[in-house]
Amino acid sequence: MTFGQQFLDQIDASAQDFTFPFLDHGFYSAIDVRLHVYRDDKHWAVVIETVGFNPKARSVTDALTGYGIRAGSQLNRVENIADLIDDDENYVGGVPIRVRGRDLAVEAPSGEYFAEVVRDLVPEHRDLLLADESELRALVPRTFRRSSAWRPGTTPTSWSSARAARRCSSSWRRCSTPATRTTTARRRPRTRTGRTGRSRGTLRR
Repeated sequence: MTFGQQFLDQIDASAQDFTFPFLDHGFYSAIDVRLHVYRDDKHWAVVIETVGFNPKARSVTDALTGYGIRAGSQLNRVENIADLIDDDENYVGGVPIRVRGRDLAVEAPSGEYFAEVVRDLVPEHRDLLLADESELRALVPRTFRRSSAWRPGTTPTSWSSARAARRCSSSWRRCSTPATRTTTARRRPRTRTGRTGRSRGTLRR
């Protein structure tokens, strides 16, 4: 069986088991997403990152879900969230957002849904919200070399990531760019039972 078919079978199975990182998860407002593809001489590994705001847990995390590696992880991103949101998960206004020890100024007014405020950081501070190389290598062996990285709205750089991107887009059902904002009303994602930060078995070439 080819790598492509193994990978497609695994993401289809994880979607059916509700372990695929759905962007329309009821308790996870998506902020940004990225897909990584790695390989060595015999195996492939795929990591899907989904940065999102969980209002129930009052946290912004980068969830790494792996295919072909042993484990995933949840990385907390906003360090001072208790000072930033009110009881309705809206931004209090006038307080910088601290990410990786850096205070990032925002222009959003008080009362704006916090996920939208964090989305405004993506164009300039995307690298702070997504995983760096050391965080990725905590999951992916260094014997695996990078094949590509992809995000919605861009062109994948290899055949394997292109096919993976098309199937992931289908599984996610919708992949709007993270900078897109809803200014007229606060969006409420549909409720869906699911889990992130999971992993699947080895993908062979």
